[in-house]
Amino acid sequence: MEGLFGYIYHCSLRLRMRLMSRDDIVTTAASTHPNNQPGSQPGSQSKIPQGSCAGIFTYRSSICESDIEILTTEDSHTIHYANQPDYDPISDTLIPGASSIVNLSKPWTSWTTHRLDWVADMSAWYADGQLQSKSNYSVPDRPSIVAMNLWSNGGNWSGDMKVGESVYMGIEWIELVYNVTKADQDLPIKDHPGHRDRYHRVGGLGSASASFSSSASASSAGGDLVDVEDVEPQMGKAKERSDGCQRPCWIDPWHPV
Repeated sequence: MEGLFGYIYHCSLRLRMRLMSRDDIVTTAASTHPNNQPGSQPGSQSKIPQGSCAGIFTYRSSICESDIEILTTEDSHTIHYANQPDYDPISDTLIPGASSIVNLSKPWTSWTTHRLDWVADMSAWYADGQLQSKSNYSVPDRPSIVAMNLWSNGGNWSGDMKVGESVYMGIEWIELVYNVTKADQDLPIKDHPGHRDRYHRVGGLGSASASFSSSASASSAGGDLVDVEDVEPQMGKAKERSDGCQRPCWIDPWHPV
């Protein structure tokens, strides 16, 4: 899943999400059925199948990328943060300072607000408002897309998912604060004329925000990202509800930590 606004340059990306099994999807759907009594609660979370990778990232190239990644093969509290490249193929070793592995206070099967702040000299990663890691190594230096995916290819990184198993990414909402335009920079307004007319400033910064429920899945049948429901109309409605002006906005004077 990629943003429709093209390239951005520096941002604060935030989303509330969790990973789920097929049984979790069924249980959640049943608990929200209108025939259920008010106050009924979903059942306990089932075990997430191994062999998939959930990614939240900015991307321009293999050496201009900032990542949040979750591997369902690992413990449900473990999360990976990195600026690419984080691996040296010549020495076959991880590059010091490029990545970090963090144990979160609660599992990624629970609703958690994940956040990536990208400014000129640093990348910083948060979970539920708490700083987890930061790095000034290989901070992305070119306009990039924002994307989320959930995949499995049976390789060493994602692991191997059993035939017939599935993992789902549930997203409650996404917020993105980003630079809208500046005349001397290669930014969205220059790459895609007219974008300033579609996205609004909120609270003094450029912002694209949507509040919706969606999920994507990775399965052993192929591992491609699958949109479970069409969220584009809902995102359009969220933009229509946005308040604020349409003046150019600039995030760089702000620093995340």
